[in-house]
Order: sequence, then structure tokens, then C-alpha cells
Amino acid sequence: MGRAKGLLQTLEQAAPSFWIETVITGLAAQTHVYNADCPCKVRVIDCHYVMTQAGGGACTGRLDDGAANITDAMNVNAGDRDIVRAAEIDNAASDIDAGGTLDFTISAFAGETAGLLYTHLLVTD
Repeated sequence: MGRAKGLLQTLEQAAPSFWIETVITGLAAQTHVYNADCPCKVRVIDCHYVMTQAGGGACTGRLDDGAANITDAMNVNAGDRDIVRAAEIDNAASDIDAGGTLDFTISAFAGETAGLLYTHLLVTD
């Protein structure tokens, strides 16, 4: 019982994390996950994009904080139902302050690219 109780106390003290789903439609060049309204200080710990239609041309997307890139460019010119993952997260830019901004920016788009962006955030404050 002592070991289980210790594990439970550790889990209760662990920082909570949560996933947020953001719908990306069509030719949106920038979509806000949080637009200067992040509810608390968080750290981006994972990100992936589920295609809901086939990409329409050379498109890349990345998470950013409005000033610096958080993830590398993800190729969102993929097939319907494909999952595209961020291969890199910049630890120097991955923290978002309470009241901060988190965007998904699609660049170099030549056609539509619709999907669901899933971002895993760790509460750090």
C-alpha cells in the first residue's frame, strides 16, 4: 500500500496536460489556437495534423507563437485521412505565457488543405 500511495501522491502533483483540437479549413493562411488568450502558461509537447481531404498542392504548416516557430514545417500536402506529425519542437519557443498566442500557419500553399490540428499542451504554471 505504501508504494501505491506514494505513486498516487506523485500523480496528484504531476502537471496536467491536455489536447486541443483546431479545425483548419481551406486556404486559411493562419489559424489561431489561442489569440492572445491562452488561459494559463503551457508548453507545447506534441502536435499532429489529421488530413480531412487530400492536399491540393505544395503546402506546409507549423505551430508558432506569433513571433517564433515552435515546430518544424509539416508537409500538409498529404492524402485524405493521413496523419502528419511535427518532427521537431523548438524548446526555446515552446512555452506560451498566459494570455499568449499560439497559431498554426500554413505557408507556400497552392491549393486547399483541410484537417484537424491536435496540439498537446502541458500546464507549466
